[in-house]
Amino acid sequence: MEKETKENKRIDIEKWIFRCVIGLGIFIAGVQVGIWQGRRLEREENNIQLNGIQSVEAVATAYSPERRQCDNDPYITAINKRVKEGGIAVSRPLEKILPLGSWVYIDGKFYIVNDRMNKKWQDYRIDIFCWDKKKAFEYGKRKTIIWYR
Repeated sequence: MEKETKENKRIDIEKWIFRCVIGLGIFIAGVQVGIWQGRRLEREENNIQLNGIQSVEAVATAYSPERRQCDNDPYITAINKRVKEGGIAVSRPLEKILPLGSWVYIDGKFYIVNDRMNKKWQDYRIDIFCWDKKKAFEYGKRKTIIWYR
């Protein structure tokens, strides 16, 4: 077995980024084709579906790893991984649509659903992870569209 070198890791990361960019391009092209051909968007409550790509509207906030915002260990997610940028926590109702491990596209970035929010949140909510408490505070609370497949 070959040891992974920094070069191999860099190539793997570049391949992953390339796949994400291609996937996003296909997604945008699909949306544009759907609009140009005048396809009817199926709307259910706050859900839109087009070519297998779905969207849902949710309230977005941000959090940082603090005991008062998290469970006993604020550095471990619900899937038993260390927290990292690019991860989000979802409310219990939203977890039925976006199970742990799902990839989503929000505000021009890809995120992985790797944590769940407190049971008290019973609406569609996401919490975006930030290391910096100040950045999390500045993010505030906003409505956003979550794209997923």
